[in-house]
Amino acid sequence: MLNIYIPVSDTYVYETKGAIAGFLSLHESRIAALFVSPNLQGQGIGSKLLEFGKTINNDLSLCVYKCNTQSISFYKTHGFKAVGEQVDVHTNYPEIMMKMSLK
Repeated sequence: MLNIYIPVSDTYVYETKGAIAGFLSLHESRIAALFVSPNLQGQGIGSKLLEFGKTINNDLSLCVYKCNTQSISFYKTHGFKAVGEQVDVHTNYPEIMMKMSLK
């Protein structure tokens, strides 16, 4: 993540009380990363970052580890649909490819 996706992405940071609470990294129409500090999860920060991403690109896609059921549910809540499965070439973990479109 740090060496492959982040350097080629546009990264947007969410701050609260002067500290970084989370970030969204977009590479063209792909969500390369969406992270919220664990102690701040469940407070709507991820939703705000995702909604911001939707204002930048109407067609967003991402891959999420298949075992990360909490994130899969989060993305489904925000209009993403599973469109396939694959194995991450860097980690060998199975992942679900998801896509949403506002068009």
